[in-house]
Amino acid sequence: MKYGTYDFEVPTASYWSQQFTMAGYNLTDYTARFTVRAHLDSSVLLALTKNNGITLANGSFTITITSAQATAMGIGEFVYDFEITDTSGHPTSLMQGTITVSNRTNK
Repeated sequence: MKYGTYDFEVPTASYWSQQFTMAGYNLTDYTARFTVRAHLDSSVLLALTKNNGITLANGSFTITITSAQATAMGIGEFVYDFEITDTSGHPTSLMQGTITVSNRTNK
């Protein structure tokens, strides 16, 4: 997986989880941070870390947003960035983009 922009839609009050493949990378000893904000310069709305919404594995990682977290963010379009840090402490930005929290059609 190359660094890039990826946009996601999460229905409000819904559990959302996405797995990404990074063939050839063992991420199990890395740390990670996924941060969501209303705008680039605003305060953090959601912060996920390894074992707290982020699972790192050999060749993949998974980001999970719970229904409570999606509800707490509110309906709207938000920006995020995702960064991993290797065992030497060197951070690498992997992705950024928007998360749109949308109304559910079924209640």
